[in-house]
Amino acid sequence: MEFVSGKPWGAWATYQGDGLTRIQVNGGAPFCVGDIVHLARHEFYPGHHTHLTLLDTHLVKGRGWMEFSVLPLYSPLVLVAEGLAEYGSYDLLPRADRLAFERATLFPLADIDPADAENYDKIMELKSTLDGAIAEAARRYLAGQMDYAQTQDWLRRYALMLPGAETSMIQFIDRHRSYIITYALGRRLVKDYVNRHGGATDPAKRWQLLQTLLTTPQTPSSLAQESR
Repeated sequence: MEFVSGKPWGAWATYQGDGLTRIQVNGGAPFCVGDIVHLARHEFYPGHHTHLTLLDTHLVKGRGWMEFSVLPLYSPLVLVAEGLAEYGSYDLLPRADRLAFERATLFPLADIDPADAENYDKIMELKSTLDGAIAEAARRYLAGQMDYAQTQDWLRRYALMLPGAETSMIQFIDRHRSYIITYALGRRLVKDYVNRHGGATDPAKRWQLLQTLLTTPQTPSSLAQESR
């Protein structure tokens, strides 16, 4: 892991091969406590590092499918990859377990009263449902329906972004354009798939299904149409 600056994102994972991933963290981006947990799950475990290591192990080395040694940045595979990382960040761990970790470990490290953990966790859980507002901001901004200042205001008002975070988000949209939809849409595809297969109320089943998705080739259409 290394800290960088001047980037339009909070963190970025680049798989190096042989189970090694370089995680770059934007030291200039504003982070709250919940963002730190999300970053760890999204980039490390069970997110990108885990996913890319397993694809390398099972498909590239295990089956000789060299095409999976490359993950094109703008491709259907990335929608699945970001969806898996987001699902692992928000939906995999039971709330009680997540709250226990935040109360016992994370809040004391951040010098925040652990008694506030439950309310904070509820707020962050609700905030995670606002990603659609980010996609809509990107759509309007890229279509010329909102200018820079209007997009800043939109992200603060409807996505509850911290001051400074909305600036980085617009820079991300300028550089990567519609890539921003991969997070919310990908998460929804993975979550719907897992729920259809019995993972909605069974934590063990959720882990089992996630392992299958992490180790086998997937496309957005297969996740969406598999149940038909």
